[in-house]
Amino acid sequence: MHDEASSITLGQVLSESFPNLFDEVLNDDGNECTIEQSKPQMEVLSHGVAIDLKTQLYWMQMNMCYPDGFIYLSFHFKQ
Repeated sequence: MHDEASSITLGQVLSESFPNLFDEVLNDDGNECTIEQSKPQMEVLSHGVAIDLKTQLYWMQMNMCYPDGFIYLSFHFKQ
């Protein structure tokens, strides 16, 4: 169970939380699903750095959280 929980990605959480901003896309074989922004001009930022949607939340919590233990994200829409 621990391995399964630590493999949850940022894209999976954001797709469930903000379904209008993210799409689940099947690969050509139809056996693997990836998460992509529904608006290509949008970036997900933390600490001012663009974060790949395949990044594991466990890694982010260990490496990118603020002193209060939270991970702050923002959506940046490029012009």
